[in-house]
Amino acid sequence: MRTLKVFLIIPLLVSCGAGIQVKKDSFKNALVISMEKDHDADLDEGFGSIVSRGSRYTREIANGVKGPIHYYFKLYTTPDFDSIKEIAYISVDGKVSEVKLSEISYSQQTNYSMVEKNSIVIEGKESHEVSVSQLKIISCGLSISPALEKEILNAKNLKYRLYSLSNSVTIEVSEGELEDIKKFIVTEKEES
Repeated sequence: MRTLKVFLIIPLLVSCGAGIQVKKDSFKNALVISMEKDHDADLDEGFGSIVSRGSRYTREIANGVKGPIHYYFKLYTTPDFDSIKEIAYISVDGKVSEVKLSEISYSQQTNYSMVEKNSIVIEGKESHEVSVSQLKIISCGLSISPALEKEILNAKNLKYRLYSLSNSVTIEVSEGELEDIKKFIVTEKEES
């Protein structure tokens, strides 16, 4: 029975290489193209650390018309990191364009872990230490215009820049990731 389930799921998603998935949405009569792609994030100023994970590029094609590309991402940082400003920037080969961030949200994640302390037994019980860490998760997205898509197709370098009150964050796209984004941009149909 487990094998049957796998065969039923496989036809729903078509992979186009580079992690690109094309799914037909019969309700919208559209193709939904998506690609999960994480990029390195660095704090350029200020203090603390930041990591970008859970990133996804998406686009819909309905009635042969391409919708805009949306880039959604999450930043994991320290709880005291300031709020992200609504204006961000995309740098394509050094040419900078302003974009507006959308769907900005914030959440906290608390992680607990139990650490044994030298196996000391006190009053018949083993002694343990609890380690607690907290993260602030910033989720947001931006749209990439058709003009920027054309520039990205010929680009050798792509970066995103975000600002908070006291920090700037650069999300840098590697050469291999940029090639995957170019493949994503030109994907228009399910592979045969």
